[in-house]
Amino acid sequence: MKKHWVLSVLVIGVMLLAVGSIISCGSKSNDSSSTTTSQAASSSSSAKGAVSLSDTVGMSADIAKDTIPATYAPGKTGSSVNTEDIAGIDPRMKDVVDKMVLMLQKTGAKTTASKAALSKSVSSAPSVTVTATGQPCAAGGTFDVTYTLATAGTETTWNLSMTFTDCRDASLDHDLVNGTITAVHTKNSSSSDYEHAHVVANLTDTVFDDPVTMATGTFIMNGTFDSIATNNHTIGTRSALGSFTWRIPSAGGETSMVFSFGSGSTPVTDVWSKTTDGTGTTVTRTGNGSYNLAITTPSSALALAVSLSSLKHDLLIYSADGSTDEWINGAVTIAWTPDLSQWGCLAGTYTFTTALNTPVHTPFLGVCPTAGTVAVNNATIEYGKPSGVQVTVTVGGLSETFASCGALGKGLCR
Repeated sequence: MKKHWVLSVLVIGVMLLAVGSIISCGSKSNDSSSTTTSQAASSSSSAKGAVSLSDTVGMSADIAKDTIPATYAPGKTGSSVNTEDIAGIDPRMKDVVDKMVLMLQKTGAKTTASKAALSKSVSSAPSVTVTATGQPCAAGGTFDVTYTLATAGTETTWNLSMTFTDCRDASLDHDLVNGTITAVHTKNSSSSDYEHAHVVANLTDTVFDDPVTMATGTFIMNGTFDSIATNNHTIGTRSALGSFTWRIPSAGGETSMVFSFGSGSTPVTDVWSKTTDGTGTTVTRTGNGSYNLAITTPSSALALAVSLSSLKHDLLIYSADGSTDEWINGAVTIAWTPDLSQWGCLAGTYTFTTALNTPVHTPFLGVCPTAGTVAVNNATIEYGKPSGVQVTVTVGGLSETFASCGALGKGLCR
């Protein structure tokens, strides 16, 4: 699968890099201007992570697709997240991401099972309510579910409410799920083909080393997710507000990692559009909002805040050969608590600019770009210079050439 240069690091992976990288941070940076070519190269990873923040909004908002009948779910923008990339930075990052995705998938499987039992009666009438209580889970516990369907003119509204009580899977994880999911989906089949899925998840998933003894981890999802698509699924907005917590018990005390998306009552947002012409398909996404990660151990605490300000990512996939052009424009602000800038960890505001005529170009099935220029504050990053997949970074009058995009540095600390 092709790996786009700005989509190779998922948000949680980028944030958790702090855990393993603080000690190894080398060069220093005390402001948001790139003062060395190596710092400028490393700052490109903040663009990768920041764009992936918006992509994570889409992944989370698409919980609606698992809780609402597939034929009614809003369409995706066509982008994807590949968690395999994270393992190359730090395997712990990939583990955290996979834990979050797994929790969502487990819940989706449970709602799918309930729909299989209820969908026939729900779909047989324009307006109906179906309730089932005390339904058995695969390996113990129960769930309650209520479906309603109402149709008026061109508009159809689905409502789903599920409550899990000590619900166990038959998997080797020996997990125990408690909590609720509610979902509302409205579809209007008028000329604009408007769809809106709204999901609220308040779930706790506790994993045991065997069915009855010690818990090895607890995962808590508290979030509100919205996915809107209109104009025949060519325009949409996805948003999220809430948190995901991973608690890890040990003999020395508990480690807690809390990933928050949004601030106060303001969600993070991913506004997207899709166009297709004779050249190919272009997906444009603009991310805004605040993301935070708080890591607490028995002996230390660390927090990382990443804020997106109109961070726009354009991806053109050429229909002729599958190659891509990408543009990134906007700002990312990074802050550490405590301040880690003296350890060489990036902090401050980084503004990315890609001119219309110099997009980052990656051949089909290529890993690194072969052309394109991106400005990052006072630095210029030129892909394919002097040749092939080499990258030249210039700050002031000084330039440094890197062997490939993989040599630019991965992570927020260097």
